[in-house]
Amino acid sequence: MALAQSTDSPLVLSFEGAVGTGDHANAYGEAKLGSGFDAFQDDVAFVGSVGLSRSINQDWDWSLSVSQLGYADNTVSGGGGSTSASWTSDVSRSDVAFSFGRDIALGSAKARLGLGLAYAKASAEKGLDVADLESGDFFRNNTNSDFQGIGPRVSFDVQSAPVSANGKLSVIGGVEVNLLAGQYEHSKGFEAYVDESPRQFDLAESAKGDMMTAGIKIGLQYDANENTSFRAGVRHDVTRMDQVQVTGPASIAPVSVEDGRTSFFVGMNVGF
Repeated sequence: MALAQSTDSPLVLSFEGAVGTGDHANAYGEAKLGSGFDAFQDDVAFVGSVGLSRSINQDWDWSLSVSQLGYADNTVSGGGGSTSASWTSDVSRSDVAFSFGRDIALGSAKARLGLGLAYAKASAEKGLDVADLESGDFFRNNTNSDFQGIGPRVSFDVQSAPVSANGKLSVIGGVEVNLLAGQYEHSKGFEAYVDESPRQFDLAESAKGDMMTAGIKIGLQYDANENTSFRAGVRHDVTRMDQVQVTGPASIAPVSVEDGRTSFFVGMNVGF
């Protein structure tokens, strides 16, 4: 998030990309099966965002950002004897955030406090396949939880005084929290072929609920000129979201899953 700009450069376009690892798949396993679950490898996540901000005056600004989070499919395969099994996890999320911000003096550093609204659309899918290679019996269970919600957002960004002799390099950091209320759509598909008898059904239900996202970051920013800057650093994000817990073939029950993600980000701001 860019700090408020002067009226000499009122419009700022921001780009950011990040890649990192998370523990969503194992966090879901722990929520469902108990602590100590670690069958999955770390999730690999990719994030891209575009933002636009503009000064209202010397102290206030507004900002708008759109971001997309995607996890690579994470699959565990196993089994024994004639039995094979695979468990797959996939997560994605789209976010839109708008806020008004005010500059705050912190000695030689610059800070921005932002208050606004955030919207998110998230999806979490899980698939479990089990097959007996000798008999031909198989069992397939797919669950999906979709969420859409809106709620308050608070952010706090800091940029230090220059730490290089040429005055172009500074330390940046920030925190953000989004508390969203909305609607969940939980669904489950069950398919089996046992003793030459096919069985199949689908279940779905809607429920009101909430989702929380929070993040903290630290990095370096290089101001190439008055209108262009580059940044890079690390951040850690936490998400809490309800997902389907499989308690039986013909039932749906939500479970709250809280997972973390650590990533390396790079970005740039261009002023107009």
